[in-house]
Amino acid sequence: HITVLCEKVLSDCGVLDDCDVGELHLDLVPFDDDLLSSEIGALFKECSIDGATSGPYHMVARSLLRLQRQYGVIENVKGIGNAAQGVIETMLLLREEDEELGPDSLNFPTDDEIPAGGIHSLVVIDREIDFVTPLLTPLTYEGLIDEVIGIQNGYIRVQPELVEAETEEIGPGAQSEEKKPASKKPIAIPLNSSDTLFHLIRNQNIEKLGSFLQDQAKSIRESYASFRQNKDASITEIHQFVKQIPGLTQNYKCLNQHINLAEHIKKTTNSTPFRQRWQTERAMLEGESCYEYIEDLIASRHPLPSVLKLVCLQSLTSGGLKSAKFDSLRKDIIQTYGFESMVVLNRLESTGAIKRREMTWTDSGNSWNALRKSLRLIHDNVNVYEPNDISYVSSGYAPLSVRLMQLLLTGGPGADSLRGLARVTEVKQDLYACLSFEEAHQKRKSEASDDHSSTIDGDEKERTLLVYFVGGCTFMEIAALRYLSQSSKFPYRIVIATSAVVSGLSLIQSLCL
Repeated sequence: HITVLCEKVLSDCGVLDDCDVGELHLDLVPFDDDLLSSEIGALFKECSIDGATSGPYHMVARSLLRLQRQYGVIENVKGIGNAAQGVIETMLLLREEDEELGPDSLNFPTDDEIPAGGIHSLVVIDREIDFVTPLLTPLTYEGLIDEVIGIQNGYIRVQPELVEAETEEIGPGAQSEEKKPASKKPIAIPLNSSDTLFHLIRNQNIEKLGSFLQDQAKSIRESYASFRQNKDASITEIHQFVKQIPGLTQNYKCLNQHINLAEHIKKTTNSTPFRQRWQTERAMLEGESCYEYIEDLIASRHPLPSVLKLVCLQSLTSGGLKSAKFDSLRKDIIQTYGFESMVVLNRLESTGAIKRREMTWTDSGNSWNALRKSLRLIHDNVNVYEPNDISYVSSGYAPLSVRLMQLLLTGGPGADSLRGLARVTEVKQDLYACLSFEEAHQKRKSEASDDHSSTIDGDEKERTLLVYFVGGCTFMEIAALRYLSQSSKFPYRIVIATSAVVSGLSLIQSLCL
């Protein structure tokens, strides 16, 4: 995006007239069937720290306009948070500018060109309205892969022996291939829906994963065993089984790969430090103070980003750090990790993730506790095997951003107080602004008839909802949104778009740059 400041710098250097300055509109890249990302990890820092909102808003708005040129104008637009409002206003402004150039410049598809269903609604979510969720440890398979190994651009890089090691002989020929010399070069493994097994298990809670993989291994074994026991198989039956062998072999390879990855992750999740950290996070969410645990991590020189995640979480869930603890923790961090840590501490303070809480006689208590109760963010008895709530993604905590989006669209307990919690923007775009009066009137008349018939049919699940995170989206939130999308109680099929797929670690690391 060309800015006045950019042109001024080039002009001051005396090279503007000698340069051809153009724009490269960074767009959304499809990572999966329901996930689009621009992978701009620095966008959160640009908006919250640098205050340079013009470029990020313009980029997100342009990507939304490009989507609408492919799938038609999105009539129902909602936003949660200040950045969401800025993006929506920028999108409307850019559309008005395009309309002034004439219908040809809009290039929106006609009714015949729009794919079935199109995009019915859009919800834009500002990352700053929920900084708690990225700081928590996810307990879904995909979330833990990112936490333990790290997912970059839809891929993980691991040593070959981690995923190629044989767990057990499931079928004939499972170990018939010649052993190749072990390579020390990491291999890249894509994680998306093209892997049918990963598609089934990616959003499962880690507690359910083990038994599910066992059932899959048992199914493959039984496929081979049933053929072995059939001594009187006909030529046709033998031919049919031979045709299945490539598929069974591929299924075995994928199963073996995910069993090894799951075992590697289990070593971490079963460890005492992991469980202590998860229990500390849950205690903070429920309003407890855990300063001693943080101080112990600092004393043992635990990685700084990991320590800062807990400091931020303690501050956000306690309405700020007590003045004495604020000074003490700041002093300990600077003395232990060096003066460079002052930069990231100051930046976290400027975002509000860390702040000092001055106790007064009129202190009304912690707002997080009221928020947690009114929105039902903690579900102690959630069933992780057969989930009935989005809180299964962390064994009891429902991501705040997803809960707010759910309330905005479907209502429920806490919906009335939503507008008091965050800035909510609601806009209806004119689908036919570039048409003549007669054409627009005819289109609206036809649309009213179609809406009436679709209401009678009651087929609302075909409606597509686009949820766009400005500043990043976590795998915990992605899993929660996918759960809603598959739920019969939620009236939309969800497609997720984000400026980047992030974690608490990556967000804090971006502030260090």
